Amino acid sequence: PSNPFVSIGPILAVPGLRDRIVAARARGVPVIAVSGIVGGKALKGPADRMMQSLGHESSARTVATLLADLLSGFVLDATDAALEPGIGELGLRTLVTDTIMADDAGKTRLAQAVMEFAAPS
Repeated sequence: PSNPFVSIGPILAVPGLRDRIVAARARGVPVIAVSGIVGGKALKGPADRMMQSLGHESSARTVATLLADLLSGFVLDATDAALEPGIGELGLRTLVTDTIMADDAGKTRLAQAVMEFAAPS
């Protein structure tokens, strides 16, 4: 789980990177994000507190909103299933699944789910 402000933000600030991602998505390359916020809490680190201190709600929907212009799909935890319609309103395909990776089996399960979700239909 990456913090949208201190991890993803600096990566997207690399000159030209954001435009390249948008262009790739326009060509049909799936661009998928997995929310690191589950039930309003960061899975790791201070992202939830940072969101609140910057005037945002700490939620998967906020993560989706911050990245929506780059994404074709968004994965959120089953805990946050009620947020799916609002995320869909951002124009994103959604996948609701267990996103908690407590062990290698959880990591494998989530990776497989995301790869299936991202695959062309």
